[in-house]
Amino acid sequence: MLSLIIILSALSIISLYNDNKNKKNSEYIINEYIINEYSIKKSNINGLGVFSNIYIKKGEYLFEVVNTDKNISYLGSYINHCNKPNTKLVKHNNTWWLISLNDILPNTEVIADYNDTPYFIKKPDPSWKC
Repeated sequence: MLSLIIILSALSIISLYNDNKNKKNSEYIINEYIINEYSIKKSNINGLGVFSNIYIKKGEYLFEVVNTDKNISYLGSYINHCNKPNTKLVKHNNTWWLISLNDILPNTEVIADYNDTPYFIKKPDPSWKC
């Protein structure tokens, strides 16, 4: 019985993915790894933010933020700016990924300095500090 439940759950996920794969950034909503590793919650910086659910070591790649078509990912759209970031955007195979600048503890907001983003992303007001 448990095997049948697992198979049905997998088929539901595949069906949901196939229904949504052409919608912008839906792969990040469907991807179980992303759902388990990160949460979107109220931020003390601004609106909503991305929070780590796990311990992340310094130097780890977190997730893709900007794809080759210059579309910002679902999670990427919730990354808040801070002049004291714990991640940095890096270009990897023509896409932009977040990489951790230091160890990130669970329940910590994932933040980046918008000054270090690709040219097509709006830069922050220089007077703003987090």
